[in-house]
Amino acid sequence: MNKGRLKGIVKRVIEHMGYTVRKSNSWSGTSSSQVLKELEIPNSPDTIFFDVGAHWGETASQWRQIFDKVAIYSFEPYRPSYLALKEIRLSNFYAFNVGFSDKDYSDMLFVNRGSPTNSLLELSASAKTVWGGNVGLEASQEVICEFRTLDSFVAERGIDEISFLKLDTQGAEFKVLKGSESILRRKMIKFIQLEIILGVTYEGQKSIGFYFSYLEGLGYRFLHLSDCVYVGSSLVQLELFFSSD
Repeated sequence: MNKGRLKGIVKRVIEHMGYTVRKSNSWSGTSSSQVLKELEIPNSPDTIFFDVGAHWGETASQWRQIFDKVAIYSFEPYRPSYLALKEIRLSNFYAFNVGFSDKDYSDMLFVNRGSPTNSLLELSASAKTVWGGNVGLEASQEVICEFRTLDSFVAERGIDEISFLKLDTQGAEFKVLKGSESILRRKMIKFIQLEIILGVTYEGQKSIGFYFSYLEGLGYRFLHLSDCVYVGSSLVQLELFFSSD
């Protein structure tokens, strides 16, 4: 299947759900940073960004180039990655050695050869093939890590609003959203960015349609998509943006 046809399929799926896909000069070239710059988010110390699945802080560093004042909360359950995360030097930045899921508990994290691919979900048998033989998608070990729900974390910290939430939990985004249902229903999260893996990479990963239906059911609307990733002619990953307005 060629890229043009894949673009059309994704566009039709989104439009079938009642959304409009805004035309871009580069459909697959739009980056999450470009989208973020267009959002009406105050650049203030009281504005809170959550980076869930922060790895080594790559996203936090990008955010700081756009917003020099906002508070950035970065979360990484895998301790070796967390130790690198907490060493980055940014103002108004907070690193936490915890992940998020659908309940407060300690659970197995599946650690892979490439640490950015670690997940609450096991790799599928086809993962490496889907990603063009990526050696990072080889299972390495299983470790117990701490997980919380966003509902309980926000209540504990007395946080009234998350201006921007980015979820990059390698196929387990649905678990994080389930553990955020209370604050989502109260529209305490203004903007959401989700990494959606389309290629069958993890056991139990949800479809793109699931995320549209779930968030729409909670009153969120689709805004944009970005960062389309192709392996050969196959579209395997993209980012979706939603708003509470």
